[in-house]
Amino acid sequence: MGPMTETLAMAGRTVLARRRFALLLASLMALLLLVPLLGDDPRGEADAALLFSLVVLGFATAAKRTALACTVAGVWLVLTWVRPLGSGVAGEVAMDATLVVLAAVTIESALRRALTARVVDAEVICAAIAAYVLFGVGWAGAYTILETLHPGAFALSPEDAAAPWNALLYFSFTTLTTLGYGDILPAIPIARSWAMIEVVCGTFYLAILIARLVSSYTGDQSQT
Repeated sequence: MGPMTETLAMAGRTVLARRRFALLLASLMALLLLVPLLGDDPRGEADAALLFSLVVLGFATAAKRTALACTVAGVWLVLTWVRPLGSGVAGEVAMDATLVVLAAVTIESALRRALTARVVDAEVICAAIAAYVLFGVGWAGAYTILETLHPGAFALSPEDAAAPWNALLYFSFTTLTTLGYGDILPAIPIARSWAMIEVVCGTFYLAILIARLVSSYTGDQSQT
């Protein structure tokens, strides 16, 4: 039993090391698909917090700066799970700021993997897509901080204004992809500026990174 357990653990670590960005991307997509469906009741909020906690642990696992990522993830988990006890505005801002930092650390690792790869394989593609999705998540955290500090910074419905995270996550991705439905709007100058910066980041990310990946793929093909 001992050798078998050790073998399985080693195999699990190998898969995690080789496919960490594929697993991260899968967890991010699960988050985007499932969190809006969990409901606004206490049980739904608890399930959403648990799912998000698992994804945050995925951030820490995927990040190259593991010690830093694990520390930030640990702080986020503490802030998230003590929130029901009452943390006020400062606690909300700290939690969202910690998420933004963790997303940035993980994005750096994903971009490093995508831009330094000599051969473009499925893991590299997953790293590039995961970084793009993390941009949306990170900006959602920044928007939530702004809305918390300046209520009314975004034109939200009364229901969304009471718990703005899901609405601002949706706004972040429609902004990042330049889709812009227009149902949620930045209402103050700084919110408009942040939205413009996200649009620029999203546009140039796709143009530059996809060009880089195509170039790497073509160079690899020419050597064969």
